[in-house]
Amino acid sequence: MNRVFLLLFTLGAMSACGGEKPATDTSVEADTDTDVDTDTDTDADTDSDTEIDHGTPEEWVLSTTPQAACVALQGIFPLPNEGGHWAAASMLADQDVSVDEIGYTLTKNPSCDNGLAHAVEVFVSSTPTPSPSPSTQDGYQRQAVPGRPHEDRLRDVLVSLDPPVQVPAGQYLVVSIEMVVDGQDTTCLGACMDEGGTIGVGFWSNSASEPYPWADMVADFGFNSDFYVWALGESS
Repeated sequence: MNRVFLLLFTLGAMSACGGEKPATDTSVEADTDTDVDTDTDTDADTDSDTEIDHGTPEEWVLSTTPQAACVALQGIFPLPNEGGHWAAASMLADQDVSVDEIGYTLTKNPSCDNGLAHAVEVFVSSTPTPSPSPSTQDGYQRQAVPGRPHEDRLRDVLVSLDPPVQVPAGQYLVVSIEMVVDGQDTTCLGACMDEGGTIGVGFWSNSASEPYPWADMVADFGFNSDFYVWALGESS
């Protein structure tokens, strides 16, 4: 399974809504079955454990992208003053769904520590834009993802939900990942560039605590990617 990891550097830009734009990084790497090194910013990861089974599109009940294997993956991370901000993905349910597991990809890089402890919040929203106060929303859960040693590869994180979150047709499941800054290291969340950016899918909290003044990653910040997030469960 080929998955190219693109990181583009845009530190310090400002958004149209006045918030500070989260950043991306510069190196390019590939997870392939063949060792390839095309330039000094490119390396190959051929570890057979690079990919884990996160399901197929047929098994997903919700997702931000239409395919399981994202080809072009961009890593997005907080600026030094954005530690504790949240990156949220909003996914529309076109039928009633029961979600018992969510997943997302953390990227690797010298400044991207995919083993940093962080939290995930999951809740139901009646609109694509998340509520400024997620903890008041239907289905709200906050899950802690323990720290672990950094892995020099892409890391898929799977989080079980207990009880499962019920998302009625026409409502949105929002998955929000805490973006950690720890010295020179940060959480770097994968965002898929295959389909370009979609307004109303990815959001940045612009704050570490409620109420969040959410900004749209595409409409406000101009990113051309969507956070790579998916959900598994049952649909009716």
